[in-house]
Amino acid sequence: MKGKSIFIIPILFLVLFTDINAQSSTSSLDISKPPTGELSEGQLTVIANDIRRLESHPLAHDAKQARAHLFKWISGSPDIHVQICSGIIGPLLESESKYQGELLMQFLLSGAAYAIENPKQRDNKTAIAENGIIGALNTYNIFKEIEGEPVRDDFMERMTDLRKQDKLRQYVEEGVKSCQ
Repeated sequence: MKGKSIFIIPILFLVLFTDINAQSSTSSLDISKPPTGELSEGQLTVIANDIRRLESHPLAHDAKQARAHLFKWISGSPDIHVQICSGIIGPLLESESKYQGELLMQFLLSGAAYAIENPKQRDNKTAIAENGIIGALNTYNIFKEIEGEPVRDDFMERMTDLRKQDKLRQYVEEGVKSCQ
């Protein structure tokens, strides 16, 4: 796990600080930099809403900046914690998708949004990871709608199939075991 997680961090920074070559939308997310430190539930709700907007508009012209702000916030948040587990998301590290980094980032952010939206589940690693994958799938499907088959990713397609078969939770439960 340590080797894989050390590799994930540079990928996420690469995504934050390089341009996306894809067709970008002219819509604006208008996501501001989240405050630091302990936050009220109201402030956390605003962040969760921002994450959900980014999830559904991943190619907005300010999506890159929004990802950077939200990633920086989650990296130092005392309130919300999302674990990167190679047993769950590791195959995405092997992906050759041009959106690999964005999908990894959305996994983290969507997991955080779920934890914010469900305060009683904040320590439930399985639920957070499952919802992280669901958020990444939502973003992946938008990439596919806009750019078609060239965006296809084997891991994301496998997660889509598992979700359709109602086996995504089982996959995540097994993956979480390897991270403890």
